[in-house]
Amino acid sequence: MAISATHHQCQWLDLGDDLTQMSQQTIRQWSQLKHFYRLYMPYAKPSIKESVAIIAHLPQPSSQTSPQPDTQVIMCAIRIRSYANALLLTGLLTHPQYRQQGLASQLLQFIRPQCQAIPSFVFAESDLTSFYLNHGFVVITPEEATAEIRQQFCKYQTKLAKLTLLKHG
Repeated sequence: MAISATHHQCQWLDLGDDLTQMSQQTIRQWSQLKHFYRLYMPYAKPSIKESVAIIAHLPQPSSQTSPQPDTQVIMCAIRIRSYANALLLTGLLTHPQYRQQGLASQLLQFIRPQCQAIPSFVFAESDLTSFYLNHGFVVITPEEATAEIRQQFCKYQTKLAKLTLLKHG
């Protein structure tokens, strides 16, 4: 599906950290995000404690209206887990209709300032390693990661297919 007839933008979802304090708009965005992952990456479990960046498709507004946030369709998303002294990028996901259009690359470019400010890591499946290498990540050994990232990597390495540990920079 071409995206040229619509408007899309990278944005941070401001989910806050307390479900009881969320506005109706934020609750809708959180619901959309959970639904997106449930449909296309069912093993992923978004957490309210993660930072989330998305590219959303917004219907083209008429001259009298502006797009409503609750009418957006999530095209691509990435979740970022914060640790004491590192970030873990997880759940980079593009909607099947929008794949092969460079959206994941746009999203990685969008979050690049965060990746440059604090050590940032990703656990990549073998078929995605070259994608991350093309976006400024380098393969490292678990011993080169922070203790928390190393612990998480070992945990996921036993549950999933062979993963590669990469660090931005």
